[in-house]
Amino acid sequence: MVAVFLPVPNGASPTSHFELNIPLRTIQSLCFAPVKWLRFVGWTIFLTPNGYLSHDSQGTERLPDDYMLQNEDILYYQAVGLAPRNAVDIDVVRRRTESDISHNDTRKPEFRRALLDRDRACVFSGWPGQACHIIPFARGSEWMKILVNQRSIQPPINDINDEQNGYICSVTIHQLIDNRELAVLVTPNDILEPNDIPSSLHIGNPDDHRPNPPNLRYTLQRLAVKDPLEAQFLDYALARNNQDARFQNCSPLRLPNSALLHYVYGASIMITYGTPETVKAWRCLHGWDRLAIQASLSTGRDHDRTEEKRHEASACGVQDSGDPTVEEEAMDFIMNVGLMQMARREREKWERRKSEIGRWAESLPRGVSEEKTI
Repeated sequence: MVAVFLPVPNGASPTSHFELNIPLRTIQSLCFAPVKWLRFVGWTIFLTPNGYLSHDSQGTERLPDDYMLQNEDILYYQAVGLAPRNAVDIDVVRRRTESDISHNDTRKPEFRRALLDRDRACVFSGWPGQACHIIPFARGSEWMKILVNQRSIQPPINDINDEQNGYICSVTIHQLIDNRELAVLVTPNDILEPNDIPSSLHIGNPDDHRPNPPNLRYTLQRLAVKDPLEAQFLDYALARNNQDARFQNCSPLRLPNSALLHYVYGASIMITYGTPETVKAWRCLHGWDRLAIQASLSTGRDHDRTEEKRHEASACGVQDSGDPTVEEEAMDFIMNVGLMQMARREREKWERRKSEIGRWAESLPRGVSEEKTI
């Protein structure tokens, strides 16, 4: 485990830190240069391209990017040039049902249609998928505008349903992204180059011949997939770790916005690997003025209850006539079930094969099995 302490802007004292505890093996699986990846994480959180890591809180010794991380290393991120307004608000990526801001936005079929026109299918697996918002729909366009202004994102994105705030992905991948078990890393960026990141040559759908964007990688990374069966299902049927996205249309002006993906990546790392105490303290210190956001809206909409009803209807097999995407998402679900059944059959086939090999080995005269295996 590697402990990384981040500065807390406007903290209670100069020694205030946000603590991350990340398994060394996870870091090594995501980047060939672990220290460089940690600098990237700091940059996504603070927007500090000149930030660096050190072994002491004062930052007197700067660790080089080729430093060999060790288990139990304790590091401090030095956020050079930090502007507190740029620090990530981790509540941006709270789950849809945890929203505390109602908003006037509605789910638009045009959003899904635009993504299907650009992506055609799940950008990571090639199988049919559903529309996934980068900044969750529950945050709304007002929240999006504030984020875009704070990070000076150009050209600005003012609509939560802008196609650059989304992509098509499978149901399973969507759920794991919502759970912050997966995240998308875009290279090149201010810290990392494309060749800093491992590549997976796995193709979920063998008939997927869409191109990768030229000189640009959208890489699906596993931060912490908790369920071993889900990890096995991802490997077999969908996308392995460090799987690059493919798009039907690779026009730069239409691709998912890298700044939004960087923001979500940093917030996901903080939620996944931050200690509960420091996550809670960060929320108290850096939560945006949600009352001001709410006041800027003419009327509120109980989005959470709408989502709850929508999922209840879907679970019962009832189509919500108010949301034209439900039928399409039901088809996605059916496809996902089929893939899971296929993966289970393959696992069972392999288990039977192993059992047959074991029985065959036991039937051999003593000493023959050893000779055959040498």
